[in-house]
Amino acid sequence: REPEKAARAAAAALEKRLADPYMSVTSFPDAEPTTRQALGRLSGYFTMTALVTFLLGAGALASGLTAFLDEELEHAALLRCLGLTGRETLRLYRMVCLFVGLQAGALGALGGWTLSAAALSFLRDNAGLELPVAPGLDAASAAEAVLLAVACAWAVSEAKVRALSRVPPLEILR
Repeated sequence: REPEKAARAAAAALEKRLADPYMSVTSFPDAEPTTRQALGRLSGYFTMTALVTFLLGAGALASGLTAFLDEELEHAALLRCLGLTGRETLRLYRMVCLFVGLQAGALGALGGWTLSAAALSFLRDNAGLELPVAPGLDAASAAEAVLLAVACAWAVSEAKVRALSRVPPLEILR
């Protein structure tokens, strides 16, 4: 298995650099079961933290899109007066919301990459750890983040967008 080989190789390289003969480095596959369990719990904690962060971001996205779409009632009615059909209005506002989701996903992926690069730099500069990892933007993970943000934007705004598409043209007169 490739990750286990890499972990053992990194542990061996770190152990060669140690000045103290009484210290040793143990890789995850060779660790004690209690250590593996603790790291497994830590992994679960980070997974839960990521889920909570996603839910907070989705709530913020929903709040922002709802506030924006609530203010668009008169504009939607004006567009209907100028000749847009309900289907065209639906398509227009849906595309605006999907574009907001696209931007949110791209900024989130870029922010995550920036934070991981900064953390690695901090560990190298301040803690003296030379990790065999290079910060890189994984295209598959970035695409997943963007698609998830677009899907979230669509899900939280679809009901409001459908309501805007049914706004009668005479709503502008109120």
